Formats: sequence, structure tokens, C-alpha cells
Amino acid sequence: MNLGLAMLALTGTAAAAVEINFTRLARSGDQVPGGTETFVNFSAPSASNGNYAWSGEAVGASGIYARINGVDQAIARSGDANPAGGTFTDSNFGLALGKIDGEDVAFRAAGGIYARFAGNPLQLIANTSTLNPNTGSNYTNFQQPYISSGGIGFMNAASGPQLSMTVFAGGTLNPVISANDTLPAPMSGNLRLAGQGVYKDGIVGIQVFDSGSPSRQGILTNRGGSFNMIASGYQNIPGQSFNFGQFLDPTIQGDHIAFIAWGPNGTGPNGVGSYKGIFLDDNTNPLTTLVDTNTFLSDGRRITDLTRGPGLFGDTMLFIAGVDGGNALANVFAYYEGEIVSIADTSTPIDGRMPASFNIAADGALYAEDRGVFLVNFTDGSRGIYAFVIPAPGTGVLIAAAGLVCARRRRA
Repeated sequence: MNLGLAMLALTGTAAAAVEINFTRLARSGDQVPGGTETFVNFSAPSASNGNYAWSGEAVGASGIYARINGVDQAIARSGDANPAGGTFTDSNFGLALGKIDGEDVAFRAAGGIYARFAGNPLQLIANTSTLNPNTGSNYTNFQQPYISSGGIGFMNAASGPQLSMTVFAGGTLNPVISANDTLPAPMSGNLRLAGQGVYKDGIVGIQVFDSGSPSRQGILTNRGGSFNMIASGYQNIPGQSFNFGQFLDPTIQGDHIAFIAWGPNGTGPNGVGSYKGIFLDDNTNPLTTLVDTNTFLSDGRRITDLTRGPGLFGDTMLFIAGVDGGNALANVFAYYEGEIVSIADTSTPIDGRMPASFNIAADGALYAEDRGVFLVNFTDGSRGIYAFVIPAPGTGVLIAAAGLVCARRRRA
């Protein structure tokens, strides 16, 4: 059992006074690695073992970039040869995310899934000319991939007859689940719609919709070797008198699966909006509420929205939340060593600029219990990607890092 996270619901009002140390990986206006072009925009980054990957927009140089073993580099960018033929263009990387595991990077671009495994050239995993083993016809519309331990999991389409999940492992495309497959109890009927197919160390987690009337949602996993439901719209939210209504894509770490979900309209703070929470299934104990819109911080503020996350690593959880009815993307929090720590918010400058909002890719948002990465949208329209380090609560220790480093002292 993950005792630290399981205790969060009981200790969520604890305070944290720590120095948060940021290292800038890239910001609008910075030069792209290996080129003269400059970044304009970014997507949410991912991190693993101190390495980072992200999608960067730059005129004539949009692509997937990474910092691996301290070296900034292009994994694939506009003008590079496409293993499927021709060359990549800026438009090929629209809405792409760079996913990293160790030194392996995977991404969606140019109508396909690509990967660069450590020490090897970029390769095509699948595109719309590739036979989908789930359906017997070619792939049509890829979702974002997830890379882990040499394998890559991804969804094709979100609805219709081409809806399916595949795992690439050992050089082979392996079917996982397809449209109209029977869903396990308590779901009704068959798979009708799905979110991202999250994949980690052989385990998949999928937000699924059944064919019942009305259709209900749930979190499906193959953990344990067969499909089962972690949670669904057919059950009450822990500690509440109403059922789950909606779910976001889950996060997997080891045999732990966590997710954001919410209840019906009218169940939120003061009867406004929907109750929301972050929930954990540790494969041993009943589903646990980690933090929710009933959580108060030590200064009396209340969490009123949960929008991104959770990132998981060990007993640390990273999430983005709104407080006291404010901007739902205004605060980055971590549950760390028994306390809720404010990592960043829109009231404090980062790198000399004022943040307007934040974003994380839950998978890969943390790469150690005290280290992670996030995207900042600044009020001047620029964006930046920053890694952070959390010293132990109350120590005030300032840890230096390569590149630009800035620090802030915050109390959650």
C-alpha cells in the first residue's frame, strides 16, 4: 500500500514552507537545439530519470525536442527525413506531445506514431498505411502514445469501428481492446467510446464509455492479467452519496492507478458545479480519495477545482487546481512528505514573467519524489518549460542546477 498517498485525505491541511527551485528547459524566444530558429510555443513536457522531452513550435523547426544526459537535442523536426518517406514539416507536429522513458522517446506526428530508442535512429511504429491488428484494416486516427520499458501503447480513434488500443512490444503490434468488445461488470454492454490508452510497464488504463442507456464512464485496466474496472459511473464516489459522473485519463505507477473524476452538477462547493476529486487504487485497499473540492489549505483557502494530473512518483503526487473559485489552472501543488506544497501559482513571477496558467502531462510530470516538470503560460503570451526541485519541507535548502535557476518560498 502507498501509505503516504493514502494518508493525504487525512493530512491535506498540512502546510509547507520550502524553497522551490526552477530550471528553465526552454522558453519562447530561445534558440532551438542545433539550429538558429527560435521557439514560439510548446506542449506539456514529460520527464524520466532526469531526462526531458517536449514538442516545440518554431517556424521552420517545429518538432520533438529533448534534454538527455544534459544535452539539448532534436529528436525529429521540420526538414528531417521521415522514416515513412519524404521529410517532416512544421504542420506534422501540431498537437504532438513528446513522451520519454529513460532515453527512449515516442510521439505522434505526420499521421503516425514514431519512436527513437536509445542508441538507434528514429523509426516509424505505425501510420495510416499500417494494418491494425485489432480491426483487420489500416489505422485511421492516432491518439498520443505512451512509452515504457521498450513498449509503446496507443489508441486509434476515440469512437466508431476503428476504436482500438495497440501495444508495440518486441517489434510487434499487439491488440489490446477494440470497439464493441464486452466491458467487465458493472459496465453495461460494450466499449463505445474511449479516452487515451495510458500504458506503463505492461499495464494499461483507459477511460471508457459503455453502450448502456444512458452511457456511463469508468476506468478500465488489464492489471492482474485480465480486464477489470477500477471505478465507474455505477458506483458511489468514496465518502459521498452520489455516483461518479465523469473521469479524466488515469495515471499508472507500478500497480497504482490514480485519476481525476467528478460527480453530478450541483455537488460542488456550496452546491455550485461538480464535486471533483483525485482517487487512488493501490491494488490492495478500497478506492481512496486523495484530495477533493472539500480540501482546505492551512491558510483557509479551499480547493474548488481539479484540472490536471495526477502525476505520481513514490509517495509524491503533482496536480493543478483552482482555489476559492479562481482560475482552475492557476496553482501547481504537490503532496510531498506528508504536506501539500505550493510549487507555483499565478501570483508569483517565474523567470521574470508573470504566469497566467499552468499545464502538466500527468504521465511523466514527476521523475523523482522531489522532482518534476511543467509548462507555464505567461501573461505576455509567451510559454516556458521548467523543471523543479522540492527540498524537504521546512529546510529552506537551495539546490543549484545547470542553466537558469530561480527560487520561490511558498506556503500552501
